[in-house]
Amino acid sequence: PTAMQQQQQLEMEEERRAFLNQVCAESTRQDVKLWMGKTFSMVLAARFAEKEARNRERRRRQARAAGGGAMSDAGFSVFSTNTGHTFDTCTSGTALMTVGGSIAG
Repeated sequence: PTAMQQQQQLEMEEERRAFLNQVCAESTRQDVKLWMGKTFSMVLAARFAEKEARNRERRRRQARAAGGGAMSDAGFSVFSTNTGHTFDTCTSGTALMTVGGSIAG
């Protein structure tokens, strides 16, 4: 684990302990405390995963808005109306239309 991941783990553990101290009394059974800690960790992990997913989506949208520098060009070909050929593969436009039509039909 990186230093940042270790720091996050320490912060999560500290937050979990603070939660358990707040909701559990001294007389709370140890197995109940254990389950409360596991539940807290699962909720916290889900919240973290949701935040990461939102951040990933935000970065993806920003990359697309910025011109797609990080986007894949899979499926992208430049078709020339002058020659009827695609730039990358030199496939004729008629061949592409035929394949496209057979896939669509």
